[in-house]
Amino acid sequence: MTEHFIVCPNKQTIINSLGGKSIVPVVTCLDDIPEVLEYVKEAEAHLHCVIVRSAVPLSLQNFSKELKGVPIALFVESAGNMSEVIVQTGLLKELNIRIYLPMDTEYNFSVIRILSSLGIETGTSFDATVDWEKLADLMSYAFYGQVQHAPIAPFNYLAERYNNMNRNDYSAVYFEDPMTYLHMDDNAHVALTSKDLTSGNYLAESIYDIDDLNEMGGYQDKVNEWRRFFLKSDGCAYCPSWRICLGKYEGSYTDEVEYGCRDFFDEFYTAIEKQDSTQTSAVQKWQP
Repeated sequence: MTEHFIVCPNKQTIINSLGGKSIVPVVTCLDDIPEVLEYVKEAEAHLHCVIVRSAVPLSLQNFSKELKGVPIALFVESAGNMSEVIVQTGLLKELNIRIYLPMDTEYNFSVIRILSSLGIETGTSFDATVDWEKLADLMSYAFYGQVQHAPIAPFNYLAERYNNMNRNDYSAVYFEDPMTYLHMDDNAHVALTSKDLTSGNYLAESIYDIDDLNEMGGYQDKVNEWRRFFLKSDGCAYCPSWRICLGKYEGSYTDEVEYGCRDFFDEFYTAIEKQDSTQTSAVQKWQP
């Protein structure tokens, strides 16, 4: 039986079936958390973290003291009015929360800096369309900023776990590492990533169909997917920073692109080897 964390919907029947397991329920608003905590308690499951995927701006989120101690990953699309967020800084610093924002607007880049400078842990969400140069600036702030600030994922996450003798994957920051997380849908189907779950590429029909994960071909294919890059005569596997990217943004860098993923990860790799993380948080946040 797998010991992975199970990312699952906020559905009582699903959570009840996961008694004794470490789970990551997904809800759409902070107000759903008391309900999901009751489900977890009744099921006698272990709560690793609650994922909140909300369309409501950060400034309009209903933060409360009742959420203290609950590990929360809050994904929002925008910050909204930052003055309203700053008013809640005291409470936010007391919560066991990490706030994720997509790096799709210049404003969100600024918001991440502000939140971090206020001592609030943050996470950046980005894909191959990101402005790599702005992302490099944010990464430099995370590592070299002289004023005390909270960690910014995935930068500090990867630096703290970096192993120069091995591959380094930060997918766990986003709950997408198949060596750590499995995903379940409303019908109890199991997949290795959220993308696989959405596309119907299931690993098993039920969590109880998994006796030994390491013996399942689909699992081994996924965790060893990185090897395919070394079958090519060029590309990601020949990038100096391969060991911290693992080809996540394959195709985003070409000779015609002046600044792309390769340049960014070169800077990231250099920063990891140089930086000495000394930042600490008053509340020790949950870890992926």
